[in-house]
Amino acid sequence: MKYLGYANLPITATGTATRRQLVLTLVLDQSSSMGSRNSTVGTIPTSISSSSSSCEAMVYNAIQFLGYFSPYDYIGVVPFDLIAYTTYPPTTSYANTTNGAAHQIANIQCGSNTNTTAGLQIAYNQIQAVNLPLANNVIVLFTDGVPNAVNAHFPVRSQKDTRYASVCSGGAAACSFNPCATQTGTVTGAVAQWSGFSYTPSFSFSGLSKSMDTDSSPTWPTGASACASMNATDQVQQGIANFPAQDTYGNSTSGPYDNWLYQVNSHTAPTGTPITPQGSATKNLGDLWSNYSTLGAGAPSNKFTSGPYSGFFRPDLPNTVGAVSMNTAVNEAFKIRNDPTYRITIHTIYLQGNGGDPVDRAFLQIVSNQPQISPIIYDNTAAAYANTYYNSAQQTGLWLPTTSTAGLTSLFNQVASSLLRISQ
Repeated sequence: MKYLGYANLPITATGTATRRQLVLTLVLDQSSSMGSRNSTVGTIPTSISSSSSSCEAMVYNAIQFLGYFSPYDYIGVVPFDLIAYTTYPPTTSYANTTNGAAHQIANIQCGSNTNTTAGLQIAYNQIQAVNLPLANNVIVLFTDGVPNAVNAHFPVRSQKDTRYASVCSGGAAACSFNPCATQTGTVTGAVAQWSGFSYTPSFSFSGLSKSMDTDSSPTWPTGASACASMNATDQVQQGIANFPAQDTYGNSTSGPYDNWLYQVNSHTAPTGTPITPQGSATKNLGDLWSNYSTLGAGAPSNKFTSGPYSGFFRPDLPNTVGAVSMNTAVNEAFKIRNDPTYRITIHTIYLQGNGGDPVDRAFLQIVSNQPQISPIIYDNTAAAYANTYYNSAQQTGLWLPTTSTAGLTSLFNQVASSLLRISQ
């Protein structure tokens, strides 16, 4: 330019930074281990502290999370406990100050069981219904523990067999029961347990429930009225023959937790680790039942090993309910990530250690498709190992764990930051 007589030449340019439109569903665990709200249900918390319950901290941070996104994004909310709720599908009106997503979250009160599989299924249905294949389709799953609800078309027990029940002579013992039905049939719903994943016949079952708020209440088929009239505990133990090979949503009930035993393998978090108000510094991580082959009822298997239902997962032990619940949730996540049209990413936030339930190292890392299973705070000296369920053809989400309610703000912010990156 100097040859043309220009020593300086101003240059101007304009550009537009863009990112893909977002379709996101927050799947929020409102089970009883989260504790109760500190503020009035229906109000939006203005702050949290280290003494805030896990439920309160989740509500506060999930609402703050909404503020990162634009009016062009679709945001929905799926709260879940024993029942998963369809009340707020993704919409661009999520920021509405009268009845938007923030008010849906503010109405959460925590209680009941943990039906993670049904919550993920609703989120998947809702993303499909928005039908924007070119959008950034995302599920953000927040949970403080492991699933404990199985959704299925359960076969009614039509043959005499031996199983555990509290009504047996001498209390919780194995005894023989006559058939519930004179004909084959199924009853549809969710089976859960309140027994802390016990490997002994501790029968704090919740009975049959519907899986989603839009489902019909479970009804027993004709000929099974004897089981239908039992109380909630024995109805599950005696009325259902077994857990079938697939759940309601087509997921296999088999998977990485087939031979898993929960309330063993105790670990304590390092001294000084912040723990949730509902939590404990010492927790069980679980282990293969084959390493404890004589421990507990049904040992060493989650399946019947004899009788007419031999080889099927048994519904009469709490540990088995947990194992099958974990399997279906993992398989549900694989199905969602494997959808070639919507290419959904699942991000997971794990608040470890609440209540009396065990903590699990691998579960949410499998759900979010991590290449390696990293340690959690309760076994932080353990080595990472390869995730044999990792699929390189599927999206890998974030896996973000903490033991502190105060730490949730940072984790929700990390998810938001990853979603707001400018498109390349």
